[in-house]
Amino acid sequence: MIAGRLNRMDDALDPFAPLDPEKAEFVKLRYFVGLSLEAAASVLGVPLFPSQR
Repeated sequence: MIAGRLNRMDDALDPFAPLDPEKAEFVKLRYFVGLSLEAAASVLGVPLFPSQR
């Protein structure tokens, strides 16, 4: 059940990723990996403030 939801969410990100790869990666880090806002921003090397939009 949870795996099905994760697959659907991943599939929903696929069309979005080419438009803004950094934001798509941010979403994956937050929801699939479980990182905090701060940790995901750090991994991507972006300031925290823009990642909060």
